Order: sequence, then C-alpha cells, then structure tokens
Amino acid sequence: STQSTWDLFLEMNSFTVFFLLILLSCTFAQTLNCTAGQYLNSTCIGCEMGYHCPGNNTKIPCLPGTYSSTVGSVMCIPCMLGTYADQIAAVSCNNCIAGTYSSTAGAIMCNMCPIGFFSTSGAVACTSCPAGRYSNTTGASSCLSCPAGTWSNPVSYTHLRAHETSLHLVCRLLLEKKNT
Repeated sequence: STQSTWDLFLEMNSFTVFFLLILLSCTFAQTLNCTAGQYLNSTCIGCEMGYHCPGNNTKIPCLPGTYSSTVGSVMCIPCMLGTYADQIAAVSCNNCIAGTYSSTAGAIMCNMCPIGFFSTSGAVACTSCPAGRYSNTTGASSCLSCPAGTWSNPVSYTHLRAHETSLHLVCRLLLEKKNT
C-alpha cells in the first residue's frame, strides 16, 4: 500500500518537522530578492531613514554630506547649499550656523567667514561688512560699528602691519586712505 505525503508527514517526529521547516525557510530566504528600497532581514523590510537600499537585498548607510529622511529610500540625497551633514546615516542636514557658510552641495562641514565678512544661519556665502562697519575675527555673525573718528567701505582684503593687532584694522586702513 502506498502512503500519501500527508500520512508520511504525520508519522515524522517533531524534531524532523522542525528541521525541515528551518531548511525550507533558509532556502526561501536565500532565493528571496527584495525590490529596491528594501533589504533582506529574514524577510524584505523597508529601508530605514538614514539608509538607502539600491537593491540586491542590501542596506547602506548614507555617507556624510548626504541624508535620507524617508523609509524605503533607494538613494541618499546630497545636502543643499548652506547645509551640511557630518555623520553617517543622517536623516536630515543641519543649517550652517551664523558666521559660517557652505557653497557646495553635499557638504560635510561649513567654512568660517574671513575677517571683514559675516553671515547668518544657513548662508551659502559670506557678506562683506557694509560701509562704517567691520569684523576683526573669522566666523563673524555680524559686523561692529567703526570707532569714533574712523570709517570704512566694504573691502575684500586685509593688511596687517607687524606692530598692529587685528582690532580696528579695516577701519584704520580706510581712514589712512581718506587722509591721503
């Protein structure tokens, strides 16, 4: 007499059944191919924020300068001008703080404004101090008023004599120009 497959299955002990189920699930997992935006973790799972899943069952963290703010991302997005991401697996980019700027997409840090310039938060470039104002440090978020008896025009250079400090430098240079 021939037994059906079901009859044979019922005659097996529980250990054998458990072993066969594991073997079948492993075989299934090895042949499972997740779509882009998902990765394999025993089943296909939507790619988490901060990662991208281009296909091939892989999950890859976003590199510094890029981010992913949605579940199921296929690629990471470069940070916009005026922003940066300095961490791996960023879910957003940060605005450059006042006194700094970022003029390139995908920045991992912001640059300091030079002496004579300033910026506000999220700047893509620094602005020259206006006439009558100056900055004597890098990374200025605003410009100072020139001291009484001095003045300035916007400048794009500085010059420091050996015996001077940077204090009032821009105003002094322009006062000399006015007096000549």
